[in-house]
Amino acid sequence: MTHYLKLWPQFFEDILRGEKTFELRRSEERGFRPDDILCLQEWNPDIQEYTGREMRRRVTYAVFGPRWGLHDGWICMALGAVRADTEAGKEDE
Repeated sequence: MTHYLKLWPQFFEDILRGEKTFELRRSEERGFRPDDILCLQEWNPDIQEYTGREMRRRVTYAVFGPRWGLHDGWICMALGAVRADTEAGKEDE
């Protein structure tokens, strides 16, 4: 499954450079799971608009709250490269 997420510019750049390898989100209504694809879209909060830049990452591992310091309803997802077979069609299941 593909999830479209807004990302503020500083976090977008950190993921793009490989410095940030995780994403922390509320998970209650999204149904995030390992192997899902995140389409990360850069969002400028100052002007309330998308910048037009986006990237895709695969969820390689997930920790669901309430455990390991996460509150109930939150998820910490490890991000990895999108596999070629995922790009070819599995992502929209």
